[in-house]
Amino acid sequence: AGRPPGELPEPPGLIAVRIDPDTGLRAPTGSRNAITEYFPAGRAPAADTPGLPAAETAGAGTGAPLEQQLF
Repeated sequence: AGRPPGELPEPPGLIAVRIDPDTGLRAPTGSRNAITEYFPAGRAPAADTPGLPAAETAGAGTGAPLEQQLF
């Protein structure tokens, strides 16, 4: 409350990355269909890394149940 929409600070430890929704990879500069997704620092897809289904990549290696990895 008290802030105009769109002016919320980004949560600490997360980074915003432009993603191509068709490939799941980072979107090239100027891509019109790109969407913004948020990732924990160090977990965003690299520019040259092929995408994997979200269930295989979210929190990979943490050992926590998927729900805990996502929330």
